[in-house]
Amino acid sequence: MNINNIIVFIISIALVVITGCEPPGPKNWYIDLDSDGFGNTLIRISAIEKPNGYVLDNTDCNDDDPDNFPGNTERWDGKDNDCDELTDEGTQAPPFPGGLIDADIDGIPDMYEQPGAVLQGMPLYEWGARPNQRDVFIQIDYMDSTNGGSLPLDEGALPNEAALQKVAAAFAAEGTVVHFDVGDLFDQSADDSINPDRFDLGGGSEVPYLPTMGYSGQDGDVRDYRDNYLAPARRNIFYYMLFATAHNPSVYGIAQLSAYTSIVFMANRKLNTSTPAKTNELVNLQAVTVMHEFGHNLGLGHGGASSTGYNNKPNYVSSMNYLYAVYGIPAIGPGNDEGDRYYLFRNYDGDYPLCAQNYPYNTSSVSHSRYSDTLIIDFSHGTNSDLDESFLIDADGLGTANGVAVDWDCDPSTTTLVNGDVNLDDGMISTYSDYDDWANLHFGFGENYALRSALFDTLIIEPEPTIIYDDWTILLNE
Repeated sequence: MNINNIIVFIISIALVVITGCEPPGPKNWYIDLDSDGFGNTLIRISAIEKPNGYVLDNTDCNDDDPDNFPGNTERWDGKDNDCDELTDEGTQAPPFPGGLIDADIDGIPDMYEQPGAVLQGMPLYEWGARPNQRDVFIQIDYMDSTNGGSLPLDEGALPNEAALQKVAAAFAAEGTVVHFDVGDLFDQSADDSINPDRFDLGGGSEVPYLPTMGYSGQDGDVRDYRDNYLAPARRNIFYYMLFATAHNPSVYGIAQLSAYTSIVFMANRKLNTSTPAKTNELVNLQAVTVMHEFGHNLGLGHGGASSTGYNNKPNYVSSMNYLYAVYGIPAIGPGNDEGDRYYLFRNYDGDYPLCAQNYPYNTSSVSHSRYSDTLIIDFSHGTNSDLDESFLIDADGLGTANGVAVDWDCDPSTTTLVNGDVNLDDGMISTYSDYDDWANLHFGFGENYALRSALFDTLIIEPEPTIIYDDWTILLNE
């Protein structure tokens, strides 16, 4: 025993003799990366003395942002400032610059959504914009998958009209009108006129081929395409989406979080329209990928809130959730097996061999599969009850109002209580909450007024946003 250990031992004995109390034991300390006094529950050490950069608290919902911590004042900024899994609740959007009225908070002053009005050369009313209706414009460019005729045409790399209609319908059901612009891809009339019904607003176009595409490094940079092909006048109104060649075999999309740019990678996936089933697969995979990546632009993460929430939560029934991304959303209610996506994911994951034995689902046998014309895409309304992995009740299923049982351990009894990690990606026993996606979407052009001038003379200068890479390899195994 060295001299330091002897001294500590003597002091400890003395404390017991003098006070009758044991010396203090080690405590759990949690890292505080953003120095806001609230720690990250996932990174901890045990020590008697406080380590530098660590705190006793473990309730921070986003340890990368000092503006997010429990008890903070909520502000209109697209963040969950007070860590209650809601964003901007109880706050209001700031007024539009210059006193202009934007009653629907879509970033377009109402006066420019009237018949005959033109905003910097853009006849938004003719394109479908209306006052008292949230209008969202997205320009989609698409790479020449043939590389000037040297490669065969890849149908997956071309935006599909039915896929975009499917996304537009999902938003329309919630009161938001999405105006896609792919130029003349679908409407090839000789007079080169616009046709909003066929997503032709005169802007989207075919762009040059690159074998890879991303945001930085050796890949091509999507921001170069955006800067070259998105007209300056459009940059205060339009989101930008690029259908590109493959980034790598596993990445199906890349998006800026709470910003304006995204990439969809549908090339080199063997997608085609050779049969009705293959056509449905192409339409559905494009639709869910566009919905998912645009969801990131609108501030959603894989668990709902961008800064909190786990991926693959079975009770978070949303196209943002990998569990329901390329598989689609299950049919809910009596007569349906709303756990079929969970069993399918378990089969591919391999942790529960009983799932493959008792619930042998594959991508074509689940209800409303991607090979059907009824695959469901949607965001969540946050109405499902919590799912506690330490006390799972099969009969409660996904926590839906009129749902059916889900056999969490695939035993195949659906009456027992089980304890297990059902979201498959963190190895911990946790409680998972649903999230109201639709109530927490943040349409940046309608909210980030501080970045824009009253007369739209100043282009948006984006801060460097978080970039999300969507790796769906395991989801697409056959």
